[in-house]
Amino acid sequence: MKKHILLLASLTVSISAFSQLGYGISSASYAYHHGGNGNILPSKSIVEEEIFNYHEHKIDGANYNDPITISYMWGNEKINANANEMILQIGIATHRDKELKNVAPANLSLVVDVSGSMGGGPLEKSKEAIRELVKQLRPSDQVSLVLFGSTVSIPFKSQKIGNKAELLRQIDAISINGSTNVHLGMLTGYQQVASTFLNNGSNRVIVFTDAMANTGLVDPKQILANTKIYIKDIDLTFIGIGVGFNQDFAREIKTKLRGHMHFVEDSREITKLFKEEVEQFLTAPHAKKVKLTIELPEQLILSKFYGYNPTVLGNKLELELDDLQGGLTQIFMLKFTRKNEGLREIDAIKCELSFNDQHDQATIITEEIAQVKILKNSDEYNKLENLEVKKNYCIVYMARKLKEASINYEGDKDVANYYLTINNALATIDAEYKTLDDDLTYVYDLLSKQSEHEKHAKSHLADTF
Repeated sequence: MKKHILLLASLTVSISAFSQLGYGISSASYAYHHGGNGNILPSKSIVEEEIFNYHEHKIDGANYNDPITISYMWGNEKINANANEMILQIGIATHRDKELKNVAPANLSLVVDVSGSMGGGPLEKSKEAIRELVKQLRPSDQVSLVLFGSTVSIPFKSQKIGNKAELLRQIDAISINGSTNVHLGMLTGYQQVASTFLNNGSNRVIVFTDAMANTGLVDPKQILANTKIYIKDIDLTFIGIGVGFNQDFAREIKTKLRGHMHFVEDSREITKLFKEEVEQFLTAPHAKKVKLTIELPEQLILSKFYGYNPTVLGNKLELELDDLQGGLTQIFMLKFTRKNEGLREIDAIKCELSFNDQHDQATIITEEIAQVKILKNSDEYNKLENLEVKKNYCIVYMARKLKEASINYEGDKDVANYYLTINNALATIDAEYKTLDDDLTYVYDLLSKQSEHEKHAKSHLADTF
């Protein structure tokens, strides 16, 4: 791997963007909790890359000296002369500093939706999550508490946390009050962070909401216009709460503001996010303004780039990515068709990851992907011989089939065909594995919640990859 530092200082106006740690996953958790029981998931709520990046991948580790790395794995490093289909997994990893004592102070505004739609479970889950987060904060961290319903209040103004007792008392006292003015809540949170801005630390607004905006400005474009004066170097995280979570609204906001979005439904997810992975809220992104460029040799034809939608420029693929938080692992799965050129050697694939680092310095990491070895024999070829690539490819496949089933249902309203697509996908995985690890099980169960009956394995046909 080669790393080049470009001495081009850049003024970055950004809102942090990217669980496994670091990747702002909502689609996987949202689908898991909202699918099933006759609920067919809308296609726009299924983001394939969020599903197959939900778990932590086995990627060559980043470290303190190399905080961001690129690596790759072929489904099979060898290919027969008469075979032409190839699977490539490209991975990105970022360094995770688990020792919070080594992390610079954080400046957080905890912005809490107290509108009527948050009554009962959602508000209590928000309070549980905030308590867990506050427990992890250090005396040097700054925090404010902002409540929004029809109006906004600031029961705890931005200050060093010191003794947590008063903040915890204010959290316990949170109660329901009025409608949902997300815009005013976010704006106030930004103002609180800006008032005590840390030049050498992380500055972040964390919004706990069901995103059912119904008061004040509700158009994401207007919200962006009214908050842009405050957003320079202030990161944003949406924490989606409750079965009524308006993922579409929150996703549009987070996309336009390049923010994170998580969805939490139970205590297990709250503990995972705010205790085991709390450093993502206390640290600035490792990289902003991130772009991945993949240059293909002329001997390969791209058949499929799963999940993502890259820009194609001749033989180059360009993909703008969310900001990269610490502790991230993220994969990209590609399928190629090899031109029928016998034993002719295939040229290398070139990858380039460009970004602005934590010091706002333009940086480029390059990786040259060695090509597979072409064999003379014509033995049976398994394009998924690498077990890690096979596992991730199967998860990618299930995510794609879930999305495909939903899109088709929205077009033809054919429930039977919807179930058939889901059940065939499950049967395919059954044919590949006798037992599933936790990562496969999570996505398999996600699809199972959408299946018609438990009898899918015997009554439906497996696909071919």
